[in-house]
Amino acid sequence: MIGVYGGSFDPVHFGHLLAAQTCIEQLSLEKLLLVPCHQHPFGKQFSASNEQRLDMLQLAITSNPLLAIDDRELNNAQTSYTFDTLTSLAKDYPEQKLAFIIGSDAFSDFLSWHRWQEILELAHIVVLPRPGFTLPKSGELYDYLCQHYCNDVSTLNDNTSQIIIIDAPLLEISSSEIRTMLAQQHSPQYLLPEVVLEYITQQHIYS
Repeated sequence: MIGVYGGSFDPVHFGHLLAAQTCIEQLSLEKLLLVPCHQHPFGKQFSASNEQRLDMLQLAITSNPLLAIDDRELNNAQTSYTFDTLTSLAKDYPEQKLAFIIGSDAFSDFLSWHRWQEILELAHIVVLPRPGFTLPKSGELYDYLCQHYCNDVSTLNDNTSQIIIIDAPLLEISSSEIRTMLAQQHSPQYLLPEVVLEYITQQHIYS
């Protein structure tokens, strides 16, 4: 099984990396693809360039052979929709089941996503807890979660996609917090890899 973890990674930080490693271990992933977004569906703007975000990711994952970067969204001039990305990945990995990793904050808006009803046809959905966010207790998303929920990683089915919630450590780190700290000339030294911080400083990305 191959993990798919998308995001802006602007910049990548220890929260991203710990979540990725937790998924690798708990899901016994063959590898995990980090997929930086090109054009965000909800209009989010990025501070670092595509090349800089790729460089920072590469620096951050050098020591972990199970992490890889997939730049297909950056090479697509269109809006980055999860359905399209997973469709493309499924064609490239026809023998592998995909596990799409999403934070609980993003999952709360899942029913507004482009072709959301078809995403489970392409991959398992792996929900990561986020500080301050809770899963729904009622409503359409709650019903959808209950219909497809799997409470045991070992029972994930290669043929039928399911939704699973990973018991992952919570790190209250955000890329926006790091950007703000750098803009105010404060050091985010212990929030992201040192090599990434050195690159940011050399490139004057967020200052």
